[in-house]
Amino acid sequence: MHGQPFPKLGSQGAIGAIGALRLSSRILMGSMHLGREGPGALAAPLSRFYEERVHGGAAMIITGGVAVSREGGGDHYFVITAAEQRRILGGVVASVHAAGGRIAMQLFHAGRYTRASETGLQPVSASAVPSPIFPDAPRALSADEVAAVVQAFAQAGRWAAELGFDAVEVMGMA
Repeated sequence: MHGQPFPKLGSQGAIGAIGALRLSSRILMGSMHLGREGPGALAAPLSRFYEERVHGGAAMIITGGVAVSREGGGDHYFVITAAEQRRILGGVVASVHAAGGRIAMQLFHAGRYTRASETGLQPVSASAVPSPIFPDAPRALSADEVAAVVQAFAQAGRWAAELGFDAVEVMGMA
């Protein structure tokens, strides 16, 4: 085999799913929770981690999940409704941009995968079916509450744009 096995990997390209956004390469760092998010998080360690990935060739970083509401998050996640956590996320965006990368915010609502011990609230989900791995049974959301969660996603997207994120990714859970 001659040459590079993936010759287009390092080439610039448009990613059709996010419109006209151009990236310096086709290398993307997918979302992962790093244990550096949530209450008490510091922007510097998270920023350094993401900057290193940009310097290593990642054109776009997707953050670990950012909860769209307190009841949809937990101790180890950013919750976008918290002003202090938005401030931290804004600093992370600035660092990734300064390093030459792009960054997307992954939005989510953990539903039945939350713990009352972390949120202080009973988990809520589309149904009352408990998670196979978390002990707290969720309460089924009403139609109006589902609409409120949809609106929370919309507001979170607006905040992401205001903070300078280049895109959002919506994570859905069963």
